[in-house]
Amino acid sequence: MEPATDDAKDRVRLAGAFDLYREAIREAQVAEMLHGRSAFSRQGPLSAWVVIWLMIFQRLHPKGSLSVGVRELLTGPVRAQVRWPEGKKHPCRAARKKPEGLSANTSAYSQARSKLPLDVGEKVSDQIFAWLWAQPQPKTLAGLDRPLFLLDGASLLLAHTPELGKAFPPAQNQHGRSHWPVMRVVVAHEVTSGLATRPRWGPMYGPQATSEQALAKILIRQLPKDCGFMADRNFGIFAMAYQAQQENRPCLVRLTKTRAGKLNGGGPLSRICGQARAPEAFQVHDRGRVP
Repeated sequence: MEPATDDAKDRVRLAGAFDLYREAIREAQVAEMLHGRSAFSRQGPLSAWVVIWLMIFQRLHPKGSLSVGVRELLTGPVRAQVRWPEGKKHPCRAARKKPEGLSANTSAYSQARSKLPLDVGEKVSDQIFAWLWAQPQPKTLAGLDRPLFLLDGASLLLAHTPELGKAFPPAQNQHGRSHWPVMRVVVAHEVTSGLATRPRWGPMYGPQATSEQALAKILIRQLPKDCGFMADRNFGIFAMAYQAQQENRPCLVRLTKTRAGKLNGGGPLSRICGQARAPEAFQVHDRGRVP
């Protein structure tokens, strides 16, 4: 018996993902989101629903290349959803049955990805999250009475294109402007399952630059009802505490030693760490381990 190839092992790891996608978002729902738009208005083998799945598969696959997405189109279960317009002649009359009826070239898939409206992708992402969130699964840690999301921020270097350079200006200093556009992003993951909400992003530099805290304020509004969040010391500021109270979001954040000391009037930080432990309270901790 021959050992399984890396591609076969990857396919096993991703088995079932397509079934979840098909249950979470129906093809008719995506078509309705595109109603009245020119994008994907012409009949063709690649519908927006198929393209979104290929993008998800490409992201989940370790290689993550365009060719990986096209290979899934040719050999994966999504191929059954490829539809040719009725009455249209195609070089391969058996295109619906034979993989060779579809080209292995990545150009058509690449162009289809670029045609997908951003807001449609966001709506599909929110729909998938809502569906997964509704599935029965443990959503609380021991000692807590509600789900908790972990917030974190990062910066991403983007491809060097005129459009991205304008939307996400590169960093610059006294020596000039750097090459790569930079995006600031904030994400939130549920701590027991790792389920992620749709991230929030914005430019890190330039006149429209935004902060992690500003993005986090928007992000916590889209968390499921009655959920709290925890975050590192970069989010341990009054503005975040105020936003959490306004949104009725219990939260747990770390503070820098300087901020924690000021809250305690210069006294021992252990007094703060031992004060409020109920999930409903706004808890603060020093840089040490969070109990």
